[in-house]
Amino acid sequence: RTRFTGPAGTVATYTGLFDPVRDLFARTPEAVAAGLKKSHFSYLDRNGRCPGCEGAGYRTVSLDFLSDVHIPCEQCGGNRYRPEVLACRFREKNIREVLNMTVDEAALFCAGFRNIVSRLEILQASGLGYLEAGQPLETLSGGESRRLELAAELMKPAKGHTLYLIAEPFSGLHPDDFGRLQILFEKLAAQGHEIRVADPGTM
Repeated sequence: RTRFTGPAGTVATYTGLFDPVRDLFARTPEAVAAGLKKSHFSYLDRNGRCPGCEGAGYRTVSLDFLSDVHIPCEQCGGNRYRPEVLACRFREKNIREVLNMTVDEAALFCAGFRNIVSRLEILQASGLGYLEAGQPLETLSGGESRRLELAAELMKPAKGHTLYLIAEPFSGLHPDDFGRLQILFEKLAAQGHEIRVADPGTM
């Protein structure tokens, strides 16, 4: 799926977590004093991202007969952001440190902010609590990607009937999490959607 490719896409951006997290940092005293806006806390924005790597966190070295090699950016140390952005702290953490947290860690750290925690709780219910908020989507397995898609759908307001055709949703899933995924299916069904689990071998 094209939406699961590219270094810019992360768990946080895909699920909409990135926006409310950036809101938190834009309201910190350091950000207000420095005149930093919400856009500065995106590594996609030229005003907030490291100019050396343009927010990628690394530079790519091409080797003639081998795969390209990614080397951490010397200017930002792989942090993606300008120093003035990383100087802004919410609960003693900068935005890069928050994005490096797992979903489980972030749920505890962001306690009290329901617009953030509610999304994290759905990810936890999907058995994805171990993923980092800023983890690139291209690093996810097929099973993780499918569960992330389901979780993201549950985060959206219900918009009528939708048919979900899901191939091997339990692939790569720990048996302890089977019940969690079943609960997600039941929640989607309760919103008026239809879920069909397909075997790729029969499609």
